[in-house]
Formats: sequence, C-alpha cells, structure tokens
Amino acid sequence: MPSLGAIVLRTGHSRPSQKCQGDGEDAVKYETRITRLTVGLEGKEIYDPSMTHIEIEDESGGEFIVLTQHPEDKDGEQQLRFDPKEWDAVVEAVEQLRKGMR
Repeated sequence: MPSLGAIVLRTGHSRPSQKCQGDGEDAVKYETRITRLTVGLEGKEIYDPSMTHIEIEDESGGEFIVLTQHPEDKDGEQQLRFDPKEWDAVVEAVEQLRKGMR
C-alpha cells in the first residue's frame, strides 16, 4: 500500500479571534477555523480517489468528525462518522494496531 505522506490544508491556517467592528464588549468577533484536512499521495489532485478527507461537521446536534473517500470501484462516497468523545478511543485503537503492523 502506498504511503499517504502529504497533508494539505484546504482552508488555511487558524488564527485567534479578531475584533472587527467596535471596541466594546459587544464588538463583533470573527475567527478562522480549519474544518477540513485532505490526506493523500503527494502530487495527486484533491479529487483523486486516493484522497481521504477529514472534516468537522455539525448537523445542529454537536460537532463530529467525518472521514470521506471516493474510491473508483464504489458508487458515490464512503463515510465514517465519530462523536468527539469516541474519537480518542478510535485513534488509540488504530495506533495500537498500527504499532503491531509489519
């Protein structure tokens, strides 16, 4: 299996909140959030089937992580969705298995 070495930031870098209108307590503040990362083979296009997109989504019930791929041999896309509390356990399990791989 090829190494998935490149990480591409789609939305730029995160920065602290900035006051944009007014100087008081009721000033409107904006922030920049990274909500999608794309991992895949270096040099491939973002829409390439080898790409994995990791996103933060929210359907009005709280944020969750979604992993999406668009493999050539499948119709449509494939998604895995994780609750934030579930994510740490999933990452720990994946890391445990990865360390045992040859």
